[in-house]
Amino acid sequence: MRRWTWMAAVATLSASLLPPPAAAQTSDAVGVVTTLDGRATVARPAQPGPLTLKFKDDVFGRDRISTQENSLVRVLLGGKAILTVRELSQVTIHEEPGRAVVTLPDGKVVLAVQKQRIRPGESIEIRTPNAVAAVRGSLMSVAHAAAQGTTTTICASGDCFYGHGGQPMAPLAPGQRALNAQIAPASPAELNEAFNFKASTPTFSSPDQAFQTTLIENQTAQATTVAQFVNSGTVSPLPGTGPAVASQSPGNPAPTTSTSTDPFQPGQIPGSNPTSPGGSNGSPPPSGGAGTSSIVNGGFETGSFSGWTWSGNTGFTGVTSTSRYVHSGTFGAQLGPIGSDGFLAQTLETIPGKAYIISFSLWVDPGAPNDFNASWGGVPFFVNMPAGEWTSFTFTEVAMGQSTVLQFGFRHDPAYLGLDDISVVADPPLYFVGAGDTLRRSGTAPLIDISGTPQTFDSLMIVCCGGQADLAGPLLRATNSDLTVPFSLVSLMQGGSLVSTSSDPLVQLVGGTHRFGSAGLPMLDIAGVGTAADTETGLTLGTDRPLRISGSLFDGSQATVTAHQAVRVDTALLEASAPLLALTNGSKLTTTADAVQLSYQAKVTSLGSMVKLDRSSLVVASGAALSLGGASVLRVTGDLFSLTNGSTLSVLNGPLVSLSGGSILNVNGALIGFGGTGGNLVSVANSFCPCTTIGGIPVSLTGGAVAGNVSIAGAIKNGGLGAVNLAPNAALIRVDGTGTKVTINGL
Repeated sequence: MRRWTWMAAVATLSASLLPPPAAAQTSDAVGVVTTLDGRATVARPAQPGPLTLKFKDDVFGRDRISTQENSLVRVLLGGKAILTVRELSQVTIHEEPGRAVVTLPDGKVVLAVQKQRIRPGESIEIRTPNAVAAVRGSLMSVAHAAAQGTTTTICASGDCFYGHGGQPMAPLAPGQRALNAQIAPASPAELNEAFNFKASTPTFSSPDQAFQTTLIENQTAQATTVAQFVNSGTVSPLPGTGPAVASQSPGNPAPTTSTSTDPFQPGQIPGSNPTSPGGSNGSPPPSGGAGTSSIVNGGFETGSFSGWTWSGNTGFTGVTSTSRYVHSGTFGAQLGPIGSDGFLAQTLETIPGKAYIISFSLWVDPGAPNDFNASWGGVPFFVNMPAGEWTSFTFTEVAMGQSTVLQFGFRHDPAYLGLDDISVVADPPLYFVGAGDTLRRSGTAPLIDISGTPQTFDSLMIVCCGGQADLAGPLLRATNSDLTVPFSLVSLMQGGSLVSTSSDPLVQLVGGTHRFGSAGLPMLDIAGVGTAADTETGLTLGTDRPLRISGSLFDGSQATVTAHQAVRVDTALLEASAPLLALTNGSKLTTTADAVQLSYQAKVTSLGSMVKLDRSSLVVASGAALSLGGASVLRVTGDLFSLTNGSTLSVLNGPLVSLSGGSILNVNGALIGFGGTGGNLVSVANSFCPCTTIGGIPVSLTGGAVAGNVSIAGAIKNGGLGAVNLAPNAALIRVDGTGTKVTINGL
């Protein structure tokens, strides 16, 4: 019999109901569709493409529901809550210990929770890219506009909580509206707009517990009827749904899997071929499998370290836990090198050779040493974090054994650091090239060529652990096909490598609207392992070459792309003979974080501009267009940024270029090169000044950096063909650290 989780125990509504058919028993359901008005799709990790969502369909963990224009979906969560997904919205529902989590990358939802049915300690959270809201018996609306990067939350009644930008959640009173970090009373018009689902639903004009209770009761009654239909195939028409179709197959279709003998077929579940480690095709995920975080007490909501092992210096007693984060004193525990004073650790059941996404949030006290480290399976990963703010980090790692230890080190130090929202989720990519695997394609056509077909998948390709992918053509070309990929398109790590001898772009998008990295990962994630001393700079830099290409890394033509980040390079050597990012013919790329990031000990050489825009736009919502950290080096032959024919580059909350940690930037061209027919524009907004003007450019110098660290000559090329607009107190370049250096020759 199918096991329903606490959110969706619909079977308990009627003890007389029989078990559902075997075809629908492949996974745990977290909800059931009780209302469907219009058109909606559901994307599943095990499916190669989205499915049409139907009335009475089960909703499983990590299912992504997308509604179209003038459409609405309601999902019953265990007789306790109703989630209403409004038009043009995307949501994913999953469980964590003690709470259900609704991820909202774009759109609007309304959540009604019946307080009497919520057990102590239970809650339901709605997470957007920049905010989190929680309810424990409430009626609440949450809307996130991805294009503007704004989250609007309105509490209608009950117990609502809200936090923005990684800050701890605080109560949001009934009738209050939170627009990002600004709290104000909600107007009657705002309340009506937020909670008036359809014209047939009574207009909501004031916080009304009766309205909330009635909604829950009505939807619970509908869920019972849904369960009856699952077993009998017949049902009376439900209000707002139209007549039931008796011939419709109950339940969801079983996952489809590839039967090809080719071990690298698109859509095949990782580990399904006999030469790769892992499970079998179509089997449900094990503990820690795709869709559910395997971490116990990842947000420390229990007020203790339940699920964690604390060891190390037994005399260090500064670390405690509250319901939101590990802390000592006011804000957090001191985290430093692993084992310096002690560490928190948790051992997870994992599948050898399987990829996992590790996420967590950190807050460090200003002035604290920036030497935080954590490890996965004994291998550390570096975090270069800003002080005085909550910052989220996400990494892709591969398990080497049947159990893997995730640990965070703590150091006894005057500074405080908060730790929160730890999760580990499996990632089933379309292509997994692991230890002992080699993927070779001699044809010059793209490995994946999609035309006119929307596609949704977790990630495209992961190459790790000494695996090698050799292509004579590009990796991906999508033409007029909307792609939704919550993780990375490409992840290269732990000695894995990808080689393309084609001069075409590695990834090319022609037309379409695309969303990448909503889980907090870059589109292209490139990480090496080996390091050595660099004789020219004296720095320790990456020596591995995980990626070797002859064309652009990413090319968009008439494409609209929203991504967390475009490119991240970590402890690796990358040599590019074409722009890393090339946007043409009216393309628009929007990133929520740094567009291009060299995070740690990276060495990148670009023969020509790093970013090239031709009648296109790049928007960076938060962070820098280019960020160098962790003693990384970038050398560019040509202009760093090239804008032609009315292109725009907008940095909404950060500098154009940010350097820290002893990193070095050397450009044998201009910082910005304008060209074509003119009309180009670079806009930058931040509050990093007072600044030092060097070569006509306002530069923020912090952390011991001085003007002698920076040399700028000819920063702007062809100034008559474009303009640079700076907000008041905005720095164009930010330089932090005594050894951090910038040279722009303007040749």
